Amino acid sequence: VSHHFRDGFIANNDKDAYGRLQIVGPSGPFTFRFTNMTFVGGPVGEAALCAGQHCGRGGAGGPCNVQYLLEDVDWTRLMPWQKRIKFGAHAMSFGFVQPIFLATDNVSLGGYHAMISQHLNGFAAVGCEQQDFHWDSGFACNIPIRRLNFWSNVDQGNLTLTGPGYYVEPNLAFPSIGQNAGVMQYEPMHRGYGLPVVAGHAYTVSGAWRGDVAVEFSDQLLAEVFGTPAERLNLTVVNGTNCDLTSEDPRDYLSPRGTDGQAATVQLEEKLNCMIQGETLSLTESGMDDIGSVMPTGRPEGECEFDNDPAVRYHWDPSCSFGGLGCLADGINPECGFCGTPPFPECIATTALATTPTTTTTTTSTTTTTATTTTTTFVDMTIKTLRGQCLAAPRDMDGEIFVQVGPCNLANLSQQWVYDGDHGTIRN
Repeated sequence: VSHHFRDGFIANNDKDAYGRLQIVGPSGPFTFRFTNMTFVGGPVGEAALCAGQHCGRGGAGGPCNVQYLLEDVDWTRLMPWQKRIKFGAHAMSFGFVQPIFLATDNVSLGGYHAMISQHLNGFAAVGCEQQDFHWDSGFACNIPIRRLNFWSNVDQGNLTLTGPGYYVEPNLAFPSIGQNAGVMQYEPMHRGYGLPVVAGHAYTVSGAWRGDVAVEFSDQLLAEVFGTPAERLNLTVVNGTNCDLTSEDPRDYLSPRGTDGQAATVQLEEKLNCMIQGETLSLTESGMDDIGSVMPTGRPEGECEFDNDPAVRYHWDPSCSFGGLGCLADGINPECGFCGTPPFPECIATTALATTPTTTTTTTSTTTTTATTTTTTFVDMTIKTLRGQCLAAPRDMDGEIFVQVGPCNLANLSQQWVYDGDHGTIRN
């Protein structure tokens, strides 16, 4: 197996007024290996070693939970007070949350064998300890943290991973956006989802499965270098097929950039140990009592909290708590979901937004409530790149601004643009 950096020095003259010492490394479904390397001098840029450069953006790999394997890496010859590692560099939100640093020795990661992002605070409950700025305030532990990826040619909406490391309240601020609580967003450039997990444990994943989803766990290399048998993970799929994953599972369908490129023609059914085959619940009168045991629910009652009402209808759907198409619509409540306009599900009648008033007639003995709703036709005014991402305006429109691209959300008003004929421009 290749050592990407081996038996060398990475140095910068500490008297250099312009140069910066830093490696901004790649991301993708692989292990990136540093062996017998020494960092010398400084000053560093963002850090001496940054994982996940441009992850989620053009040309970079994804998802972003790449595994950086360090063996005999010496940081002691850096200038004082220099940051050694960093999670993410010029990346989308995934890049600052998902990368994994691993070490086979007691030196490369300050005496620990695994280190993950500071934004994954739920891993404190499984024995990880938060480090100082030298390690980008990451959480470090001596347990086998590995990557778990879900590959799909179809955007499944948000998936939710439940298990060790993710039993915390979601942090919806950037860059976490709920990832600390197991909420996984689709990475459209490479058609996948990902998060770190603890090998040997059991996890549950849920979503609105539409079409087949390939599941991939860790690498055979890590089991070999850590001297352990094939690493395993048990995955329970809500409304799908359960899986027993190993680090030795075939992954011929993958390229360094996910399922893109040469891997796209591989017949997945012939190569996979675990494929989630989406199923649709058929709710009959006799089966209504079983719904609760099949699909977990969130808070039964609540209200969406939009700053401004979106163009698409929305409702409060308790099943949205565990992910799905259109869920977390307001960016605050997982149960708040878009509805009534394709590709979103039908609205729940009792909670759907009504565009006409509700009237109430009362007598001395009974009260009758009649709700009338109308459907607003939603026109897609997004501007898409060739890779399927959407142009979005920033929230702060004061002063000099820069637009950005990201995963498309048809109901996100910052991604809707109109042509201004008077000035020959587009505006948000």
